[in-house]
Amino acid sequence: MEAPVRNPQSANSKDFRPPVLLLSSFEPEEPRSYFKLPGSGDRLFHYEGRLGLIMIYWDPDMPKRFPNEWREAVKDRVHRQWKSIRAYLRWRVLQYLTEHPELPPPTQAILRIRIFRTPEPGQQTVAWGEPIDLALARWQPCREPAPGSLPVEAFDPVDQRFVTLQEGN
Repeated sequence: MEAPVRNPQSANSKDFRPPVLLLSSFEPEEPRSYFKLPGSGDRLFHYEGRLGLIMIYWDPDMPKRFPNEWREAVKDRVHRQWKSIRAYLRWRVLQYLTEHPELPPPTQAILRIRIFRTPEPGQQTVAWGEPIDLALARWQPCREPAPGSLPVEAFDPVDQRFVTLQEGN
């Protein structure tokens, strides 16, 4: 799981900065061969895992085969977890700004889920592909949500865009 911090500005601007990708501290350096010892970071490990649990069965064909189901499932998950998602993204942004006080605050933080698929039994380890990288939610810290809207948006996996979520429901 990761939380990229992005500062999109006009590409013509001299202040343009490319997006910054903040990987989870649990991201393996070598995904084909790693082991995670239990320890004091387990609470954060499980917190991050819980935020992205909906993507555990993700398959790139899913939005094509079940577009309405996936669209609604992601919206529902983000809607139910928006406070946790915002708290996590706020914490990651503050960490980044503490480490880089010379930079202005980001205009958005995107929660991305990275899935590392293991090869089928008997396949060579070279069968491991790159991780699947999916957006799940976005928080725009410098922007007030419209009245009746949540401050966190869900990523629509079918239309490939962020959608506003309404309070309630």
